Amino acid sequence: MSGEPVVVLGGSGRLGRRFRAVLAGDRWRRVINVDPREPAAFPDDLEGFALVVLAAKITLEAGGEGLTAVEDLLATNAFAPVHFAAAHAGRVTRLVFASSLEIYGDAPDAAPLREEAPARPTTAYGISKLLGEHATRLYCRDHGIPWVALRYGSLYGAEDDLANALVGFLALAVRGAPIELHGDGSGTRSYLHLDDAAGALLAALTHSESEVFNAAHPRPVTLRELADTAVAVAGRGHVIYTHPEARTAHRALDAGKLRLLPYAPAIDVAEGMRRRLTLLRERGLA
Repeated sequence: MSGEPVVVLGGSGRLGRRFRAVLAGDRWRRVINVDPREPAAFPDDLEGFALVVLAAKITLEAGGEGLTAVEDLLATNAFAPVHFAAAHAGRVTRLVFASSLEIYGDAPDAAPLREEAPARPTTAYGISKLLGEHATRLYCRDHGIPWVALRYGSLYGAEDDLANALVGFLALAVRGAPIELHGDGSGTRSYLHLDDAAGALLAALTHSESEVFNAAHPRPVTLRELADTAVAVAGRGHVIYTHPEARTAHRALDAGKLRLLPYAPAIDVAEGMRRRLTLLRERGLA
């Protein structure tokens, strides 16, 4: 496996850039990025390659999920990967699909969701990822190709171009601004640092079985814990509670199965926040 080329669909995004950096450390492995953000001719000399599907577009039209945005998500996350694999039939040796906790939607209680939990996506992005899972799984089944789907928790890193509660809470705390929690802050979330997310992809490339894995830090956190951690890491800010009647939403993953890859995320939210804050301070932004 060490010498097998890896083709990355959507490798110019934040996870793709980190994953390619990890792969670049293996001098025996050739890496090809297929992404319109960095256009390049696809090499004709690849006899066989592992395919890693990261393609994702989650920036929607202003005002909501317009038809064009939904169609774009479906094309990018569900249809394009299978079309690409079919165009290179006989050369794809394995496929790893980067999916999302968004396929589950909100859970009614705090119990972390396991892989067999019902898929009830509530966003176009979640629907597109679920369809992408099904489409690539069926293609791989019909062609005898090992297939792994990684259902990622909320991703974050030292640098981010996407907003989530972790990034937002830390930004508020750094400014000394209040972090406002609706309800009692008991809603649960699962996060995964980009370094750990890239490591999970690398582990999935060597997995011989076809399986789905939740990919997140093994310990989900409540929004209250997340806010308190942001204040502690920044040394500033405070937490306020508003709208006590607000519904509590849970999006926590049971990532215990991930050890079967085998892989174990190492960066918890406190360490991840510290790394992010260090970078912000180096750039004079905190």
